[in-house]
Amino acid sequence: GEWRCNSGICPHRLAPLAHGRVNSDGQLMCRFHGWCFKGNGSCSKVPMAQGDEEAKARLLGQDRSKLASYPTKIKKGLLFVWPHASSEKEALGKDPFVPEELSDSPNWSCFDVPAGWRVWLEQSWDPSHAPFLHQY
Repeated sequence: GEWRCNSGICPHRLAPLAHGRVNSDGQLMCRFHGWCFKGNGSCSKVPMAQGDEEAKARLLGQDRSKLASYPTKIKKGLLFVWPHASSEKEALGKDPFVPEELSDSPNWSCFDVPAGWRVWLEQSWDPSHAPFLHQY
Protein backbone atom coordinates (compact mmCIF):
# COMPACT_ATOMS: atom_id res chain seq x y z
CA GLY A 1 0.00 0.00 0.00
CA GLU A 2 0.80 3.64 -0.10
CA TRP A 3 0.79 5.99 2.89
CA ARG A 4 -1.77 8.79 2.76
CA CYS A 5 -2.29 11.72 5.09
CA ASN A 6 -5.47 13.78 5.02
CA SER A 7 -7.03 16.42 7.23
CA GLY A 8 -8.74 14.99 10.28
CA ILE A 9 -12.00 16.91 9.99
CA CYS A 10 -15.04 15.87 7.95
CA PRO A 11 -16.08 18.70 5.60
CA HIS A 12 -19.76 17.97 6.24
CA ARG A 13 -20.23 18.81 9.95
CA LEU A 14 -16.59 19.17 11.03
CA ALA A 15 -16.64 15.91 12.98
CA PRO A 16 -13.23 14.49 13.95
CA LEU A 17 -12.41 11.67 11.54
CA ALA A 18 -10.19 10.02 14.17
CA HIS A 19 -13.44 8.76 15.71
CA GLY A 20 -14.46 7.14 12.43
CA ARG A 21 -13.15 3.92 10.94
CA VAL A 22 -11.76 2.39 7.79
CA ASN A 23 -14.56 0.52 6.00
CA SER A 24 -14.34 -2.78 4.09
CA ASP A 25 -13.44 -0.86 0.90
CA GLY A 26 -10.39 0.63 2.62
CA GLN A 27 -11.97 4.09 2.76
CA LEU A 28 -12.11 6.40 5.76
CA MET A 29 -15.67 6.68 7.05
CA CYS A 30 -16.89 9.53 9.23
CA ARG A 31 -18.64 8.28 12.35
CA PHE A 32 -21.18 11.10 12.39
CA HIS A 33 -23.06 10.65 9.07
CA GLY A 34 -21.07 7.91 7.33
CA TRP A 35 -19.46 10.02 4.61
CA CYS A 36 -16.61 8.00 3.02
CA PHE A 37 -13.32 9.26 1.62
CA LYS A 38 -10.75 7.70 -0.72
CA GLY A 39 -7.03 7.87 0.01
CA ASN A 40 -6.67 11.01 -2.11
CA GLY A 41 -9.28 12.74 0.08
CA SER A 42 -12.14 12.73 -2.42
CA CYS A 43 -15.60 11.95 -1.08
CA SER A 44 -16.80 8.62 -2.45
CA LYS A 45 -20.04 8.03 -0.59
CA VAL A 46 -22.71 10.08 1.15
CA PRO A 47 -25.29 7.63 2.56
CA MET A 48 -28.07 10.23 2.70
CA ALA A 49 -27.59 10.92 -1.03
CA GLN A 50 -28.10 7.31 -2.12
CA GLY A 51 -30.75 7.24 -4.84
CA ASP A 52 -30.52 11.00 -5.47
CA GLU A 53 -28.31 11.42 -8.53
CA GLU A 54 -28.39 15.22 -8.37
CA ALA A 55 -27.17 15.25 -4.75
CA LYS A 56 -24.48 12.69 -5.54
CA ALA A 57 -23.27 14.81 -8.48
CA ARG A 58 -23.03 17.88 -6.22
CA LEU A 59 -21.09 16.04 -3.50
CA LEU A 60 -19.08 13.07 -4.74
CA GLY A 61 -15.60 13.93 -5.99
CA GLN A 62 -16.16 17.68 -5.65
CA ASP A 63 -13.68 20.09 -4.04
CA ARG A 64 -16.25 21.22 -1.47
CA SER A 65 -16.51 17.69 -0.07
CA LYS A 66 -12.83 16.78 -0.34
CA LEU A 67 -10.39 16.36 2.53
CA ALA A 68 -7.13 18.26 2.31
CA SER A 69 -4.37 15.79 1.37
CA TYR A 70 -0.75 16.14 2.41
CA PRO A 71 2.30 14.73 0.63
CA THR A 72 4.14 11.83 2.28
CA LYS A 73 7.46 10.10 1.75
CA ILE A 74 9.17 7.08 3.35
CA LYS A 75 12.89 7.20 4.04
CA LYS A 76 14.78 4.60 6.09
CA GLY A 77 11.57 3.28 7.58
CA LEU A 78 10.32 6.71 8.69
CA LEU A 79 7.15 8.35 7.41
CA PHE A 80 7.51 12.04 6.60
CA VAL A 81 4.49 14.30 6.07
CA TRP A 82 4.46 17.79 4.59
CA PRO A 83 1.53 19.29 6.53
CA HIS A 84 0.39 21.74 3.89
CA ALA A 85 -1.76 20.82 0.91
CA SER A 86 0.30 23.21 -1.23
CA SER A 87 3.66 21.55 -0.48
CA GLU A 88 3.51 18.79 -3.13
CA LYS A 89 6.27 20.42 -5.19
CA GLU A 90 8.56 20.71 -2.16
CA ALA A 91 7.91 17.09 -1.14
CA LEU A 92 8.68 15.81 -4.64
CA GLY A 93 11.82 17.90 -5.04
CA LYS A 94 13.55 17.22 -1.77
CA ASP A 95 14.38 14.24 0.43
CA PRO A 96 13.94 14.63 4.18
CA PHE A 97 17.16 14.63 6.20
CA VAL A 98 17.92 11.31 7.88
CA PRO A 99 21.38 10.67 9.35
CA GLU A 100 23.49 8.17 7.39
CA GLU A 101 24.13 6.20 10.61
CA LEU A 102 20.48 5.20 10.75
CA SER A 103 20.18 1.69 9.37
CA ASP A 104 17.76 0.87 6.59
CA SER A 105 15.81 -1.47 8.91
CA PRO A 106 15.83 0.12 12.35
CA ASN A 107 14.26 -1.66 15.31
CA TRP A 108 11.61 0.88 16.29
CA SER A 109 9.45 0.96 19.40
CA CYS A 110 6.12 2.77 19.39
CA PHE A 111 4.23 4.32 22.26
CA ASP A 112 0.81 5.92 22.27
CA VAL A 113 1.33 9.24 24.03
CA PRO A 114 -1.47 11.83 24.15
CA ALA A 115 0.58 14.79 22.97
CA GLY A 116 0.48 16.98 19.88
CA TRP A 117 3.27 17.85 17.50
CA ARG A 118 4.10 21.08 19.37
CA VAL A 119 5.03 19.09 22.48
CA TRP A 120 7.24 16.77 20.44
CA LEU A 121 8.92 19.70 18.72
CA GLU A 122 9.60 21.36 22.07
CA GLN A 123 11.10 18.15 23.41
CA SER A 124 13.48 17.92 20.48
CA TRP A 125 15.08 21.13 21.78
CA ASP A 126 15.53 19.59 25.24
CA PRO A 127 18.34 17.04 24.94
CA SER A 128 18.60 16.55 28.72
CA HIS A 129 15.62 14.16 28.65
CA ALA A 130 17.26 11.71 26.23
CA PRO A 131 19.42 9.66 28.67
CA PHE A 132 16.37 9.00 30.85
CA LEU A 133 13.46 8.68 28.46
CA HIS A 134 15.29 6.81 25.69
CA GLN A 135 17.29 4.31 27.76
CA TYR A 136 14.90 1.41 27.04
